[in-house]
Amino acid sequence: MSLIDILLPDYNRETSTTRQVLERVPDEALGWTPHETAMALDSLASHVAMVPTWTSVVMTQNSLDISAATGGLPPPPISAARLVSSFDRNINGARSLLVGKSDDELTKSWTLQRGSKIIFSLRKIAALRYCVVNNLIHHHGEICVYLSMLNVAVPSIYSLSVFDQQ
Repeated sequence: MSLIDILLPDYNRETSTTRQVLERVPDEALGWTPHETAMALDSLASHVAMVPTWTSVVMTQNSLDISAATGGLPPPPISAARLVSSFDRNINGARSLLVGKSDDELTKSWTLQRGSKIIFSLRKIAALRYCVVNNLIHHHGEICVYLSMLNVAVPSIYSLSVFDQQ
C-alpha cells in the first residue's frame, strides 16, 4: 500500500468533518467572540477555510520561510455559505495535488523556517499531517466550542454530541 493511500482517507475524513462544522456557523454570529482576547468566529472560520492551501505549499516547495511570508489572516467572510464555498474550493485544489503522489514525493524533506532559524524539518507526508490535518482538527474543535457557547448544535464528530443526547 502506498503512503498516499494511507494519508488520503484520514485527510478526507477530517476535511469532511471540518466542512460539517463550518456549515453550522450562523451568519448572525460571524463577528461574535467568546472573549476580548479570543479570535472572532469569522476570523477563525476564515483561517480554517484557508488551511488546506498549505497542501500546495508543502507539495510544491521544499521549504517555507515565514519571515518572508505576507498576508496574515484572510478577510472575514460575508456569509457562512461563502465560507463553506471557499473551503470546498481549497479542499478540492489541495486534494488534486495529493492524488497519485508517489512515496518518493511524499518522503522528501520539507522545512519551515524563520530566516536562518529552522523551526522544523519533516517528510512531506508528516508536514501535511502536522500543518494541514492536525491544524484542521484543532481549529474545528475551537469552532465547536464557539458554537456550543452560542447554543448551536455541533455535528457528531467522534461520537454523539451533547445535542444528539437531548
